[in-house]
Amino acid sequence: MNVGIKDHDDCFFCDSKPETIEHLFWYCDQIFPLWNALAHWIRSVTEIEIEFSLESVLLGYTNCMPCKNAINCIILVVKFFIYKCKMEGRNPDFAGIQSYLKFNYNIEKFACDFAHQDKILSKWKPMKKLFCQ
Repeated sequence: MNVGIKDHDDCFFCDSKPETIEHLFWYCDQIFPLWNALAHWIRSVTEIEIEFSLESVLLGYTNCMPCKNAINCIILVVKFFIYKCKMEGRNPDFAGIQSYLKFNYNIEKFACDFAHQDKILSKWKPMKKLFCQ
């Protein structure tokens, strides 16, 4: 019976390197292109230049810019999506990331009571075009 315990330390996605936090969320050949695609998507839709790094993916985006909170939320959602894919035994893809980000945005939007919706969703204002296509 399999209870989610692996019998080896190699990365689930690439099966070629030890699965460390750094490898799983950044260095893996199956994951790194997703961060580049995400940065390109954000830039093409919002004209906001984002450069993800190992540090920003693991610890959060620290550059002082108005959309820092939205970017950090996006990073968290994408990392959870990657982890979720691993637990489900499937490789993440960029279309899945886009869909999962939109799903999470809509949940947050729906969960806000109408009296506080503007304040709570203000962090998303610079990124709103990503979710309203």
